[in-house]
Amino acid sequence: MNSFIISSNWQKSGIKDPDKMISKVFTHYPLSSYRMFIRDVVQYVLSFQKIDYHKKDLLHLFKMQEAAIIAASLINMEARKNPVIIKAVHLTQLDHFTIQEEEQAQWDDIPRTLSSDEVLNPYITLKYFFKHHNLKTWQMILKKLFHYSKTKKFAFQDSLLINPIATCDYLLKLTEALHLIYVREIFPAANIRPQCRAILKTEQPPVTKPDTFI
Repeated sequence: MNSFIISSNWQKSGIKDPDKMISKVFTHYPLSSYRMFIRDVVQYVLSFQKIDYHKKDLLHLFKMQEAAIIAASLINMEARKNPVIIKAVHLTQLDHFTIQEEEQAQWDDIPRTLSSDEVLNPYITLKYFFKHHNLKTWQMILKKLFHYSKTKKFAFQDSLLINPIATCDYLLKLTEALHLIYVREIFPAANIRPQCRAILKTEQPPVTKPDTFI
């Protein structure tokens, strides 16, 4: 577990721009990879079935997942409002869910765990996520999952992992919500996509972000 703590991005420099970090998270791996990773790790913790990841890849996925949680925490601290108006009629348009060109990859980006309200406004998910646990607790859960993914110790004896199915569901929901924010707001900012930009309400006012938040 120490190697994970020492090598974590936030331990070295901290995350000051959550949007840039979210962009980095989904540039490194597609949503489908994070979805598979979360389920594989929780399944391993429950059953000790072999987790088929190279050690460096596993460490990097944990680092990216932690970075996503920290970025989400910063956004939640800003009390950021949903700047994109999505109505039920828009839910048939793949542009609101994916930036992929290949058909199978597009369908892989469709949320699997979010409610209809969360799909329309993914910021709801961030609030629920941090009501369930605060940032430090979520970081500790990730570190414990990383630790247990390399050991034979019974994880369900750990109080933080007493309900691993719920933990998996919360992590999946947060990751899918952040991906929607990335597709609808962060990616269009660098690559103008008329379908999304046309429904932006207003530009977000500048927000002073803390230098440290742990």
